[in-house]
Amino acid sequence: MIVYPNPSRRVTMVEKLSTAPRLSAGRTDRQEESAWEDSGMYAVVGYLIVVNLIAFYLMGSDKQKARRRERRIPERTLFLSAVIGGSAGAIVGMSFWRHKTKHASFRFGMPAILIVQLALAYWYWK
Repeated sequence: MIVYPNPSRRVTMVEKLSTAPRLSAGRTDRQEESAWEDSGMYAVVGYLIVVNLIAFYLMGSDKQKARRRERRIPERTLFLSAVIGGSAGAIVGMSFWRHKTKHASFRFGMPAILIVQLALAYWYWK
């Protein structure tokens, strides 16, 4: 437990920090939130979360099918899940499930897709 010398001063500082408008490129909190809503960033972030979870699941599912000697998920599908925005989820899935880590096309291809996607995102929102 942290003990402060003057509890009333701490409350005053917290109140000041919590009520002060935060400026980001000349915008207040409400303007910043409105800009996110107007630009559709919530939809983009939601889409990326869903696609990355799907890519992660596909890696795990393919690993499970490989163990059971069942019909596998095509590599094209795994790469497609990465290309449409799930490259981070695919990379984490490869590492977590220890799947496709010996294949050079996956070991170098998935990070390459992620780098291209990050470069495009930087260029777009620059």
